[in-house]
Amino acid sequence: TGADTAPLPAPDTPAEPEQTAAAPAETTAETTVEPVAEQIEEPEPLPTVTADNVQTTYEESGFWQLPPALGAPPVEQTSDTVYIASVDPHITSHDAVALPAISLSPDTRVPPPQNPPIANSESFQLDDRGLVIPTAEGTLNPDGILVFKGPPPVKPAVRGNRAPDVTPVSDDRLAGFKPAPRPANLVQANETAQLGGKTRSELAGFRPKPRPFTAKVEEELDETPPENAVVLSRLPNHRPRNFARLVARARASAPSEQATAAAAVPRNQTVTPPGPTRGSVAQLATTKNAINLRRTSLIGVYGSPGNRRALVRLSNGRYVKVKVGQRVDGGKVAAIGENELRYVKGGRTVILRMPKL
Repeated sequence: TGADTAPLPAPDTPAEPEQTAAAPAETTAETTVEPVAEQIEEPEPLPTVTADNVQTTYEESGFWQLPPALGAPPVEQTSDTVYIASVDPHITSHDAVALPAISLSPDTRVPPPQNPPIANSESFQLDDRGLVIPTAEGTLNPDGILVFKGPPPVKPAVRGNRAPDVTPVSDDRLAGFKPAPRPANLVQANETAQLGGKTRSELAGFRPKPRPFTAKVEEELDETPPENAVVLSRLPNHRPRNFARLVARARASAPSEQATAAAAVPRNQTVTPPGPTRGSVAQLATTKNAINLRRTSLIGVYGSPGNRRALVRLSNGRYVKVKVGQRVDGGKVAAIGENELRYVKGGRTVILRMPKL
């Protein structure tokens, strides 16, 4: 029936499964709502912060959840580990007990706090001295300090043990004494003491004695020409009137360059002496094994010291004339001396010397 209702469980006693699963009771005309036991939702467990998900959380929220890493613990220092750099000019022996105590404590002084910088929009009214004009309410200067006009509201009390004002009294006992005037002959006395008893004006009056007249002076003053001296020289002859004709005749009689070039001996022509050469002459003019015909040899050096040239015989029998900077035997000539030639080939220096006859 509607009057019969199931008893409600106590708040502290959990409802049994059979009672919670029972069907709702029948109701009469007046609907009666069966009360339902309140269910308390348990909070979700907090996520565990690990090194793996802390980076993801930081990228999503912008908060770093891990504490900062702890640094290394400070190393305990003793008086044996502290060294004070110094230079001892002189080491004296004293009693170790009588030495003064040295304080090794660090400096604990803290620098004064600094005021925040002034904004760029701030403007200051300065006087002729470059200081802000103070007011009774206070004016802010560029250093961030309020400057007030007038004396401070609280004045310090007068010190009782302050020394009395002493008015200095002039001592006129020495006013009657005056220093002796400077002597008038002070400059002359100094010159006399420095210059051997004479002043500069007295020394200016002395003149050296004239040089004695001797026979050598007479010879120097005598301008008479000697016996072999040329008193008067002949004038050179004038240019002849037919000088231009003589020059033209000399140029016409001189051999021309074309004739000289035609008379030159060709390179491939062999000059043969007109008569047979004696055996003694050929023996004296021939040196056997003077050079190695299979190797490059230096035959001769000619030219001025500033512009030397060399005649080189190659291993193939060819003769070439080279100077500094030209290439020979696959290398580059570096220097030419009086009796040798140096050229660089393959990174090494090769020296060719004149054959010893």
